[in-house]
Amino acid sequence: MVRHKSDYGEDIRLKDDESREEYISITTGNQKRRRILTQTSIDRYHQRGYINDRQYHTAQYIYALYSKSERRIISSYNPDSTINTSNSDDSSLVGLSDYIQITKVLSTKLFNIIQHIVIYGFSANEFDKQYNNKRKTLKELKEALNILSEHFKIY
Repeated sequence: MVRHKSDYGEDIRLKDDESREEYISITTGNQKRRRILTQTSIDRYHQRGYINDRQYHTAQYIYALYSKSERRIISSYNPDSTINTSNSDDSSLVGLSDYIQITKVLSTKLFNIIQHIVIYGFSANEFDKQYNNKRKTLKELKEALNILSEHFKIY
């Protein structure tokens, strides 16, 4: 099999991120694809050693809770619709109640940081600029993840 170097387009997205190239067996198109290993800000912080494994797994757990509870948090666009709770999934109820617990465990500022970085995918630098936080966001993110890892017993 002849291996061809393919065109991946602009390398702007890959400037600081880790990626690996994989050969795939197809007969048309590019025979090589690039897989980006850092999809979120949390992935980048973990890869660069800014947060430890425990904090990283806590962030993944929080994102999973949010994803589970999404069906309960996001409302319908139809003004005539009603929420039918009899057919709802129990896991979304558990996810929603655990997600609400986060608001009770953390202060408002730490919860906002978790929400912006872990859930919405913004960087700590963007949060610093938007809320004039004077480069303290990454430290506060670590503090919030440590509190939540203790609360949810993630070790």
